[in-house]
Amino acid sequence: MQFGIALCVIIVVMASSLTEGRRTTPSTPLRNEIERTEPTERLSQMRTLVGTCKVDIGTCPIGSSSTFRKISEFCSDDGYICAETETRIKDCGQFGGISYEYVKRCGCCKDTGIVVTGVVKDQSTNDRVGKTLVFFDIQERPIATDVNGTFRTTIESRVRRVVIRTKNRNYLEAVKVVDIPEGFRGPVEVELFVIRKSNPVKFDSTVNTVLSLSNNPLDLKAGRTFVEIQANSFINRQGKPYKGNVIARITFIDTEYNPDTEINYDTVAPGVFQTAVKNSVEPLISEGEVSFNFESADGKEIILSAPVTFTGRKDYKSLEA
Repeated sequence: MQFGIALCVIIVVMASSLTEGRRTTPSTPLRNEIERTEPTERLSQMRTLVGTCKVDIGTCPIGSSSTFRKISEFCSDDGYICAETETRIKDCGQFGGISYEYVKRCGCCKDTGIVVTGVVKDQSTNDRVGKTLVFFDIQERPIATDVNGTFRTTIESRVRRVVIRTKNRNYLEAVKVVDIPEGFRGPVEVELFVIRKSNPVKFDSTVNTVLSLSNNPLDLKAGRTFVEIQANSFINRQGKPYKGNVIARITFIDTEYNPDTEINYDTVAPGVFQTAVKNSVEPLISEGEVSFNFESADGKEIILSAPVTFTGRKDYKSLEA
C-alpha cells in the first residue's frame, strides 16, 4: 500500500533594501523564444508582500492561440502570452525592503512544453535514491533517475494533471498527483518519498507458515499481528502451482505515533472504520499498513493465490483475507 505526499509550493520573498525602487540588475527577458515583441495588455494584480504592505506586481492574460482566438493575431498557433519582468524593491516600513518581480509588459513566447524535474528520496534517511524508474500516466515509457536520484522530462503544456509513480525493487511504490493550473509554464518541481522494503526472509511454500507483521517476520514475538499462510498457496505468473522456497518481503508501517522520528502515520489510514459483527457494528482500529512482495528462489515474481488468516493480540478478532 502506498500513500501520497502533498506537493507544496513555497514562495520566498527576500529583504534587500530599505528604499522602494528598482534594482540595477537587467530585466528578465521574455521566457523561451520570442516570436513577436509588440506589447499586449498588461493586467493589474495586487499582492501582499508582508503584513499590510501591498504592491501591484502585474500579470498577463492567460492563454495560447490554440485555445483563445482573441490572441491568435498576436501569437502563432504554438505561441502563448508571457511576461517580461524585472526585480523591484518595495519599502515595507518596519519589515524593510521586500523584493518582488514586476511585470513590465506582455509578449509572445514559443510554447515548448512544461519541464518537470524531480528527485526521489528515502523517506527515513532523506537520501536520494538512484536507479529508480519514474512513470508518468501521460507517457508510454518511464524514465530513470540518475545516481543523484533526479529525473527530468517535458510534457505538453495543455496537460492539467499528471500522475507520477515510482518503481524500485528495494522500495515500495510511491505515487504523486500534480495539478497544473491553466497558463502555468513551469518548471514543475516534485519530490517523491519512498519507503524501503523490509529485508527478505525465506520459507518453504509446501508447509504452513506463520509470519509476524514486523521488521522481523520470522520472530513471532516481534509483532502485534500475525499472518498464517497455508501450504501450497502460491502460483507463478503463468498460473501454475509453485512449490519451493519463497523469498518474502513483508514491509510493515506502524500507524502509531513514533516519538523518535516524530512521524504520525495516522495519515496513512485516516478516518473511522467499522465492521459488522453478528448483530452489531464494531470499530476497526488500524494496527498498521503492510505490503507483501513474494519471489521464487530464482528471483521471479510469484502470487499468493489462497486466503490467509490475520491474527491480532489478545482481545483482537481474527480476519481472513
